[in-house]
Amino acid sequence: MTTLLVLVMLGQTLAAEQSRVFGCNGPFTPDLTEQRLIEIYGAANVRAGDVYVGEGFSEPGAVVFPDSPPDRIEVVWSDGEKRAMPRFVRVRSKSTRWKTADLITIGSDLKSIERINRRPFRLRGFGWDYSGSVTSWAGGRLEREETAGCRIRVALQPGGEGEWPSIWQQVLGDREFSSGHPAMQKLNPHVYQLLLDFSRHD
Repeated sequence: MTTLLVLVMLGQTLAAEQSRVFGCNGPFTPDLTEQRLIEIYGAANVRAGDVYVGEGFSEPGAVVFPDSPPDRIEVVWSDGEKRAMPRFVRVRSKSTRWKTADLITIGSDLKSIERINRRPFRLRGFGWDYSGSVTSWAGGRLEREETAGCRIRVALQPGGEGEWPSIWQQVLGDREFSSGHPAMQKLNPHVYQLLLDFSRHD
């Protein structure tokens, strides 16, 4: 294999990795449209359709790379008629190439995210549709990486509810908890969803 071919292959690999960076400074902007997704990823890789948003409801959106689970992302539009202005962009494949600039991805654990954020953060309790969703980075490093109109969110889920039922019960339901809560630290949940939140906030 020639040196030139090796360099070309390395360059293609690097470009592919860079194109899977999931964050507010990437291709996903508050003014994103379905047409822009097609320009970036190709018409064959963008499929219009309803996207599940929780509690039994779906809304107009688009799926990018619908036939490739490691590359799949879901977009829900604020303007469903014009197919524009995302409300959120989501990754939830069990195995994904998408990761944040800080290397947070599906499977990252709570303690690792605390270290990246450089302080505890706030998240919802477990056992419902919005289980383990981060509500605030509490002024940490990850908050500073957000931009106007875009917030990075992750959702975490523990795997130890059967092993530690009494600890699991301490952090259930639609309530906010600190990631520093002793039960959260013991369970050390892992990321099952990445989200770019474009909804309006006070």
